[in-house]
Amino acid sequence: MLFRSVDGKSAPELSAASVQLTGLERSWAMLLPVSVHDDLTFTLPAVPATRCAVGVAGLPTGYYIKSVLYGRREVPAGGLEATAHTPLTIIVSATGAAQLQVNVHDAAGRPAAFSIVTLFPLDRFAATAQTGDADENGNLVFPAVRPGRYRAIAWETVGSARVLQSAGMRPFQTLLAKSEVVTLKRGSRSATQLTMVSAEEKLNALGAR
Repeated sequence: MLFRSVDGKSAPELSAASVQLTGLERSWAMLLPVSVHDDLTFTLPAVPATRCAVGVAGLPTGYYIKSVLYGRREVPAGGLEATAHTPLTIIVSATGAAQLQVNVHDAAGRPAAFSIVTLFPLDRFAATAQTGDADENGNLVFPAVRPGRYRAIAWETVGSARVLQSAGMRPFQTLLAKSEVVTLKRGSRSATQLTMVSAEEKLNALGAR
């Protein structure tokens, strides 16, 4: 398995990252994160025979996931279906990174402290999805996002953008009125406001499946 930068970032800085697979079937959860070695390789010791979302943590400041390849093919929004002896390559970049500032409020217009914000790519692949935590004033910044179009949604309860998108967003179609679509251009700094989806609203959407 290979972790690669297109911008010439030094190995020690990139080797602080870790890679994790999260299962998308009910019978399987996630593998413990594995570290990236100094030579920018990593080893996933036990890959299950089920669909998985690929996640990366600990990237250097300003870097984003540009592409995730399984063999020579991009991992699709539906997740990775592993087979034996096929390399996984994660390509990261800082070139042209976009920044998004988000302000979240609740239905009454009050700051939604410590809400969770998810970015779902509309014209890219699942690996570019991002999740962030708002502060006590409902504010957060995504400092490095791959340029493209995204749907931003804020939640009262925990959730992972890459897992939600890979597992399928169909149950949450009724909540899209509280989302915003943002277009992030290369090197741009953008801002948006969101109304938080409450825990009850999320549960009702899941129960209506």
